[in-house]
Amino acid sequence: QKLTKLKIIMASDNQKRILLSPKEILYNARRVVQTHFSGKTTDPIMVASIALIESSGDANAYRWEAHINEASSGLCQTLLSTAVWLAKDMGYKAYGVPTDKSLRDPETSLYLCGAYLT
Repeated sequence: QKLTKLKIIMASDNQKRILLSPKEILYNARRVVQTHFSGKTTDPIMVASIALIESSGDANAYRWEAHINEASSGLCQTLLSTAVWLAKDMGYKAYGVPTDKSLRDPETSLYLCGAYLT
């Protein structure tokens, strides 16, 4: 089952944005944690909280991190290098090896956040 009730709005830069409400984020964080991290200590409330704090629910959020010369992106503001490390070195490959584009998929972002917290 895919994410529910995604809201697409037009941002000031004329790019489509996917905005999720806190309720939608929590619902989907619970689903991702139940599906991929059942029996582990991963807390879906923590995953949802990180997404809300980092992106305010904007799945296309992007922030340049000048001090490390890399950008964080997506719902949970994951660095691509961290996402690739989680997939290649730690074995979290349920959504394949991450790319810049896949980090902006809400489900992938929640999954990687859960993997990082596990």
